[in-house]
Amino acid sequence: MDNIGLILVLSLVIGVFIGIINLMLLKVKQRFRNKALAQLKESKLFTLIRIFGYAPFLVFATILGINITLYILLVLYSWIPANMGIRVLLILMELVIIAVCGFISTKIWKYVSILPKPFREPVNPPKLSIKNGDNIEEYSALVSTFDKIYELLDINLIHPFGKINNVFSIPGGPYGHPYLWDSAFISGIWRVWDPKIAREILRVFLDLQSEEGQCPQNITYGKRPYYVITNPPLLAWALLKAAEMDDEFQVLEELYPKLTRFHRFLYEYRRKNGLFVWKHSYESGIDNSPRFTDRSEKLKYNIDHLWAVDFNTWMVLQNDCLAKIAEKLGYIEDSKYFVDQREKLKHLINKYLWDEKTGLYYDYDYLKKELSKIPTIASIFPMFAEIPDEEQARKLIAHIKDEYTFNTVIPFPSVARNYPDFMKDCWRGAVWINTAYVGVKSLEKYGENKLAGELAFKLVNGIAQTYRNEGSIYEFYDSDAYRINELTRKKGNLYKQITIGGKPVKNFVGWTGLSNTMLIEDVLGIHFQKNEITLEPHLPELLLGTKITIELPYFDKIVYMNSDPNQKITAEVTSFSDMKSVKGSVIYEGSNHGLLNKKVD
Repeated sequence: MDNIGLILVLSLVIGVFIGIINLMLLKVKQRFRNKALAQLKESKLFTLIRIFGYAPFLVFATILGINITLYILLVLYSWIPANMGIRVLLILMELVIIAVCGFISTKIWKYVSILPKPFREPVNPPKLSIKNGDNIEEYSALVSTFDKIYELLDINLIHPFGKINNVFSIPGGPYGHPYLWDSAFISGIWRVWDPKIAREILRVFLDLQSEEGQCPQNITYGKRPYYVITNPPLLAWALLKAAEMDDEFQVLEELYPKLTRFHRFLYEYRRKNGLFVWKHSYESGIDNSPRFTDRSEKLKYNIDHLWAVDFNTWMVLQNDCLAKIAEKLGYIEDSKYFVDQREKLKHLINKYLWDEKTGLYYDYDYLKKELSKIPTIASIFPMFAEIPDEEQARKLIAHIKDEYTFNTVIPFPSVARNYPDFMKDCWRGAVWINTAYVGVKSLEKYGENKLAGELAFKLVNGIAQTYRNEGSIYEFYDSDAYRINELTRKKGNLYKQITIGGKPVKNFVGWTGLSNTMLIEDVLGIHFQKNEITLEPHLPELLLGTKITIELPYFDKIVYMNSDPNQKITAEVTSFSDMKSVKGSVIYEGSNHGLLNKKVD
């Protein structure tokens, strides 16, 4: 019996071990996956990140192997009773002990876990429903994608820890850290859910500024700000947009000195001969663009003397946003200064980066004194900062409308579809939702609201149909299909294949969640300014004849939108407290692609 006791003790130890592994799996499956991966990455055990994805299979194989081994021991050794019933009983006892010990140890380790917990606010996320109509499967895909995006967005909102004193957001998947330009776009998702959080997740980059004023590109697992490079300067823009949602500018007054320090840093350390250059392709966020590198990033071009069209666009935008913030805060002289800087930059961009012949903006090599004529998504960015005049904008819009350039099945590929070196590889042709969002909003700056709504829905629907086909929200998308099988990541870059994988990251929310913002703002046409709501819907044919309900708890608003096949739209806007009161509702009437008017009794 001593030997039987030994086997039972071994079963006890194995059970504890299995329980610990089970806890790891729970974290993978639930809310700790990104942080656990980030911790592995922090310790430079990069290969484990890939192996971690196979943990369920490995644990199953381990348990199976252990049990087979113990069974063989029980059967073969003569000191085990020959009676088959006793042998089976011993096997069952061994399995029960492992299961019980595993359960207990899981509970214990769960309570002593030191990993950061997801952050939760009491405000519920927006909710969408689509009823009536004949396209039930398409409606279901839109609603389930909408809900999944907010579920992942909530998971990726993290409590303060380490050197991070504020709530912050991570993109998801293996990206377990907050990144600057990711967070600026993620703020755009949060601002229609909760503008307070939209502002708070940006604080970390300003709180951890360097002495020179640089905002770090990322903060690695709450410990180390990455000052080697920065990222596109979109903090002022994101903070301003969030403040305009609920007319809350107190936070901006607090952060204004830090925003201007970052602005001065960029003028001092990134401007060369009048315009701005990236320090590294990763600083741009558009990593393996043909503007900067080859596909695998093994060959990196010298960009020290390349006036980058995206960087200079962001700087015009930052000047414009700082001018508006300064004016709002009463700093009139500051506002005039930023306006002057904005206009000077716009003049230089139009002088050097615009090509009249092709009707696009490009990077300019100021040593060679020539444009680098590679048509990418950055070529239309200047519209976002209102840099082109009406004639220039007309030519840019023509490219956006062209199905062989940017108006693809899922629109706004990162490289023009008809460019000879177009590839479905990361930033060499795949669709990224953050830059596609910039494209949509650029159209609205020039009064092309109907076209913006059309392309916004193509993006929203593309993400939803891909979710239906593939089962996940992805980092980037195929411009031609609702599948990911043709997409690759920096093919030939073994390091990236091992650490991140060869396909777009799954469960990426992340800026892909801007799909929900575009559905609310650009398709349904719901806009908030100083807590006032306006409605200018741009419904596609798929949604005509339906009843759409959108709940926006932070703003205490529920919008019921009814449309018919003849483009007539009636909307009812009520609050949660007035749901049962007819008096509390406001009725809007009008036509699709137009501003709805309040109905006067």
